[in-house]
Amino acid sequence: MQEESNVDISEQYAENEENTILNTDGNKTVKKSCWVPFKETLVNFTLLGFTNFGGTIGLIQKQFVEEKQWVTNEKLIELYGLAQSLPGANICKVIIGIGMLRNGFWNGILGNILYCFPGFVGLLLIGWLQNLKIQITIPYWLQNAHIGLICSGIAFSMLATWKLSISIVKIQFLKIIACIVCMIALLYRPIWFLPISIVFGSLISLLYFSVKEEKSIQETKEEVLSTQETNNHIIPVWIGILFIIVFLVILVLLFVSQIFVQWEPLLIMEYFFRMGTLIIGGGQTGILLLRDEMILKGWISEIQFINGFSLSNALPGPKFNIAAYLGAAMGGFKYGLVYGIISGIMFFLPGTLLYIGMLPIWEKVKNSSLIKKLILGLNAVVIGYVIATVIELWMQHIKLYPVHIVSTVFSLALLAIFDLHAILVVVFSMLFTLVVGLFIQLE
Repeated sequence: MQEESNVDISEQYAENEENTILNTDGNKTVKKSCWVPFKETLVNFTLLGFTNFGGTIGLIQKQFVEEKQWVTNEKLIELYGLAQSLPGANICKVIIGIGMLRNGFWNGILGNILYCFPGFVGLLLIGWLQNLKIQITIPYWLQNAHIGLICSGIAFSMLATWKLSISIVKIQFLKIIACIVCMIALLYRPIWFLPISIVFGSLISLLYFSVKEEKSIQETKEEVLSTQETNNHIIPVWIGILFIIVFLVILVLLFVSQIFVQWEPLLIMEYFFRMGTLIIGGGQTGILLLRDEMILKGWISEIQFINGFSLSNALPGPKFNIAAYLGAAMGGFKYGLVYGIISGIMFFLPGTLLYIGMLPIWEKVKNSSLIKKLILGLNAVVIGYVIATVIELWMQHIKLYPVHIVSTVFSLALLAIFDLHAILVVVFSMLFTLVVGLFIQLE
């Protein structure tokens, strides 16, 4: 038995020769190279940064649940629900969570930077160059290709939402909660709607499952909440609390400083950090909150804001990238790049600090009986909200345009029937609209 064990260990050492070091006694010990997780993060999140248009969860689910299997559907919804309850760009926070769970803290941060980078740089440069008053005409073929990208993104979202729904919301009571949230969200969706819905949905779930038979509760937990594993990559709770304290310190210091020091860069930092704290749930509604104060202060014009808002929807990555455009537009040609970078960082920072701070606390408390019952309601609310978001995306981008509908169905077929890799689906969808656009006016 001992010999077999020694043989197995020797084989493992041979397979990992490049990742071994020598102890002081001359024996080899396996040591995982730091390059492996870095390479994983670099490849996967760079690809995501160029392909995830609209900041939707669909491509996340496809890439990291189905293909890479880094997280489960249940874990993804858990991360997404926590993100929705805190300020900042939701998908960015989910990416930080996935990266941290997979390869540790710094890879979570790196993954978020890589995801935001393409859209951030694009909006930063456009905001800076628009100070030169240069008129840029986008070629017709490029507009058609962009339509294909949007259609594929919505297809990812539709399929992912369906899969998440059937795998997580399996109980009739939870389905009712999801449907109610979806219907209300389609009719009326203020910025505070989702956090309030999560609170009420979780409490209703707690009450419902508390009065059920213990056997039913246990079956529900095992069926719906299968992610109770511990993960050594999550930072300790005390470090999480430290991140929350850092957030509060920065918020107070910036607020107090801008009262006494009227220095424009400081005012910009305070404004974007404050707005990044107030916008909970992300999305277009939250971004629109930036408009009034910036125009009132004379930092930007109405047309500049509209252009930035449109571009943030047209480029990949989160809509929070609009801060880079607005900062660059405010700074003029001389200071635009600096102002854009400062604005972008300060806009993303509150949500990032709070999510990193709350994640280890959440991992610590989520396995209690009380929290498990709350999570069931939270998951149902999030699923209902995601379904409403997908429907809204369809109404905004697909509408009743025949070619858009066909392109989306085409992408869905490639995903659901042929199970093609995400990047191939994006490419084929672009080619489809490019070819069709040669013969038909797409819009």
